[in-house]
Amino acid sequence: MTVPVMAEEFEQVSQEFREFDAKMRDPLVVGALLHKLAEERQSTNLLFKNLLEKLESLEAKVASLEGKLVKTPEVNEASLSETDEKIIAFVKARGKACAEELQKKFGYKGRNAASSRLNALFKQNLLAKTYAGKTVYFKMKQ
Repeated sequence: MTVPVMAEEFEQVSQEFREFDAKMRDPLVVGALLHKLAEERQSTNLLFKNLLEKLESLEAKVASLEGKLVKTPEVNEASLSETDEKIIAFVKARGKACAEELQKKFGYKGRNAASSRLNALFKQNLLAKTYAGKTVYFKMKQ
């Protein structure tokens, strides 16, 4: 690129800038730009409002579907076996219990049997699980 070509481009850009500067001094042009800006903002806000409504609708549908998928049959304590009622009472009395404590209290031969009973009550949505290291504690659902 030669110097005269660069000078021509510079002069052209300078002229465009001067024209733009003159237009920006005209209050009608500034007013028209501000009006257009306000219209665009209003349009964008409406678009975001519609998107938010659709998103909330989708979230409600997903929550509804999750509720249907996750919903477990309601089990009340009246339909529990005598052993399960005793386990529930034991957990209530202690505040929390692990499989090892249940094994000792109810005389299970192994920890797996106690753990299985506690997990069954957890799946029936009667107990909640908490973890302390490798030990799993079960407590009453709040």
